[in-house]
Amino acid sequence: MNKIMKSVIIYLLVMFVAIESNVIQADAAENIQAGDEAEYAIGYVVPAASTYSFTEEGGVTTNGLNLRKEPNINSTILEKMYFGELVRIDLDNSTMTFYYVERDKTGTKGYASREYIQILQYVR
Repeated sequence: MNKIMKSVIIYLLVMFVAIESNVIQADAAENIQAGDEAEYAIGYVVPAASTYSFTEEGGVTTNGLNLRKEPNINSTILEKMYFGELVRIDLDNSTMTFYYVERDKTGTKGYASREYIQILQYVR
């Protein structure tokens, strides 16, 4: 066999293995029954209790940050938050300038300026 033919055969074998491994993963994911300990997605194992959401944890970076009823600066102030306080951020209900947050300290929900809340990053 010449070199070109060997290269073509090797290339086809590699492609076959790559395609076949994806099919096996897809079959395994589709065969998981409800009630199993974990839900499977191709290449990932996710605990069944977890939910997919965009909720993040954040920290207040200033003193006296207004927690407001609506996402605008003229809205009613519900509470003031202070440097270092933790909040949970609901990105789905946030706007371009305001995060929709739940204050850990009191459980109050409202809008706060994105400028003064830092999303916390954890090493996993």
